Amino acid sequence: MRQYSADQVSVAWLFSGDLSRGLAAGSFIQEQRDNDTWKFKPDGVGGIIRMFNKNRSGNLTLLLDRESQEHQILQTIHNADRVLQLFVGPLTVTNENTKEYSLFNQASIVVDPPLQLGVGPSVVAWNFKFQSMITQSFGFNNNVVGS
Repeated sequence: MRQYSADQVSVAWLFSGDLSRGLAAGSFIQEQRDNDTWKFKPDGVGGIIRMFNKNRSGNLTLLLDRESQEHQILQTIHNADRVLQLFVGPLTVTNENTKEYSLFNQASIVVDPPLQLGVGPSVVAWNFKFQSMITQSFGFNNNVVGS
């Protein structure tokens, strides 16, 4: 799992613009893979061998302010996707401090965000599922909060 501070990242998905403008203050972006990087299989003689797991799918969670324009844009895209079922595309996260760039392929919103009507200012978790990811690092990553 990786967590990025919301303070120094830009996030883009399809035609949503820079989603980082709507990130809740002090929040983070959380990336989590569905499977471990390595898996173990029996070798046929009583031992095990370590194998690289090619499944690079996972989830990416953004915490957006409910009042932000970015939340409204994602809600509109999500509502349209229920009818059209075609909003899948690349999602990018760029660390503005270190210029580390992560590309999440075939990203889509897979879970309805929690909806609270009549509630004041709050934070909404948007969960994206991705098929694979590629990270290009161009320096020391000072923005990683967890590993």
